[in-house]
Amino acid sequence: MGFAIGVGSFCFSAYGIFLGFLCQSQADARTLGVIFYLPHLLPSALSEFSQKLSTVAPFLPSYPLFESIRSILLDDRAISTLFPAWIYLFFVGLLTFFMSYLLMKKRWRM
Repeated sequence: MGFAIGVGSFCFSAYGIFLGFLCQSQADARTLGVIFYLPHLLPSALSEFSQKLSTVAPFLPSYPLFESIRSILLDDRAISTLFPAWIYLFFVGLLTFFMSYLLMKKRWRM
């Protein structure tokens, strides 16, 4: 379970760093973070309660994290069966870190 939380933290920290590089000030970054994370996390968290949200949620990177934690805690699934979800979260995190690196290089050249 700790590995799932670690990979999820890596993925969403990478998102936060990327959003921070998109903004000029801390207030802008906080506003963009709320605008980005709220619609990003809520469909996955509420997918069991709404048919529309359950069709949208699997396309978001937050869904594998929620499903991994839910299946470990509630369904007694083995951690090894969740390996594809962790790989997906890790690669999404790597992609956003790479985009953050490109933005950092572009900003520091200006």
